[in-house]
Amino acid sequence: MSSESAGEGRKINVHFFDFENPVISGIYKFCYLVLLSVVWLIFCLPVFTAGASTTALYYTVHKNIRNDRGTVWSCFWQSFKENFRQAVPVTLLLLAILLVFGADISILNLFQNMEVFSGYLRSMFCILTVALCVYAFWIFAYMARFRCPVRQLLKNALLLAVVHFPSSLLIVLTGALALFLIWFLEPLLLIVPAGSVYLMSNFTERVFRKYISEQGSQPEDY
Repeated sequence: MSSESAGEGRKINVHFFDFENPVISGIYKFCYLVLLSVVWLIFCLPVFTAGASTTALYYTVHKNIRNDRGTVWSCFWQSFKENFRQAVPVTLLLLAILLVFGADISILNLFQNMEVFSGYLRSMFCILTVALCVYAFWIFAYMARFRCPVRQLLKNALLLAVVHFPSSLLIVLTGALALFLIWFLEPLLLIVPAGSVYLMSNFTERVFRKYISEQGSQPEDY
């Protein structure tokens, strides 16, 4: 009797540590999200590689974290290498526009005697900055899923961001929540980047699936 009980206990323990166990699967995914966030931060350090790193982050979140294919590092490195040449000039373009917006806001802060007028302009540039960040996310998400020339990439991402405005708005809200969490508790920087992209990918993938089904095609490597 006791040996049978011990045998059942061993079976229960083995089953508990099975990856298909929802609890264990959740723990693994949490650890993977932390690892992916750290890798993303490291590869963003040169700044001009931030776009390639974000593309690889999105690719890995969807392929590995969501669909359990490959490993975190293999997926990230594969996407980073494949999209590096295309992502760098796009990143530099977006950074240049972002710097212009930032400079305009800083200059407007100097005009204290035109507070009302400069306030309107500051608000406008802040909105444009948020819109640029959302546009950038659509660009790198699209780059992670499809292969096309840069001009077509920028055009398609812009159309998707505008036509699917509700999804873009949800991306803004998710991004705002992510920034608040990092501001509130800085150590969350180790989980929030990959975690927020995991949430945002729900909105973009819903859009991508719609166009994939209409065209009867499949994105590369998915």
